[in-house]
Amino acid sequence: MRLRFHCQNRIGILRDIVAHFADYGLNVARGEVGGEHGNAIYLHVPNLLHAQLAKRLGVSHTTIANKLRRYGISGEA
Repeated sequence: MRLRFHCQNRIGILRDIVAHFADYGLNVARGEVGGEHGNAIYLHVPNLLHAQLAKRLGVSHTTIANKLRRYGISGEA
């Protein structure tokens, strides 16, 4: 699954986000900084399922699926 985070100050945030995923035993295969204005961080987490993400964020897996659909994000690894 590829995740996208928007941020205003990205200095050091990629490292912090990756460390947070590692705390939960999730492998981040790749991290990229980009976006139209350089304000987005993209993470490739191959084995992250919607249900796992929902559990970590404290929301339902349906909420995750709906948000992904709403923003045109594919749930493919």
